[in-house]
Parts: sequence; structure tokens; C-alpha cells
Amino acid sequence: MIFSHFIGTPIDADLREQILKLCPYQPESNFQKHAKGRSFSSSYYSFISKARAKDPKEWQCYSTRLHVAYRQVCRLFADGTNMYFKEAWCKGVNDWQGI
Repeated sequence: MIFSHFIGTPIDADLREQILKLCPYQPESNFQKHAKGRSFSSSYYSFISKARAKDPKEWQCYSTRLHVAYRQVCRLFADGTNMYFKEAWCKGVNDWQGI
């Protein structure tokens, strides 16, 4: 939940350290549906590996305030000057197709 309070705000080293001490915010339910009837799912917090093991995506988070998924590490450590930088994962996404 803390994520939604810092959109567009620079995060200094002290705040980054405090956020990292908290577990990633991964609620299990109450995901808002958008106009196309899709919604986030708690199954997005993990993936099935080639070995058929369920591996957690500890960096995947969901903001119940903004109704978006985001990657905590992207928000905290993103380098906007890097050619591979994806702003969407810092601000959050809500297109649940292909997540």
C-alpha cells in the first residue's frame, strides 16, 4: 500500500531502506475489475517454472489504492536513463492481459 503514496516522488536512500524492510504488498483478494471485465489475480505473484515448480515473484506487488500492479524493485531502483527502462512498471499497470 505504501507505493501509492510515492508516485512521482523521488525516493531517497533512507525511505528506500524502510520500504525494503517491509514485505512486498501482495494482497490476496479484492481486485477491482476494469471495463473489459478483467482484474488482477493473486496467481500473478508466482509462476510455474519449466521444472513445473511454483516460484514466487517476490518483486510483484499490487496497489489496492490505485488498482495497479507494479514491481517494487523497479519503483525503488529504476534508472530512467537506461535504454531498457520501462516507466509503466514504476507507475503501475492495469492491463491484465499477458502480465
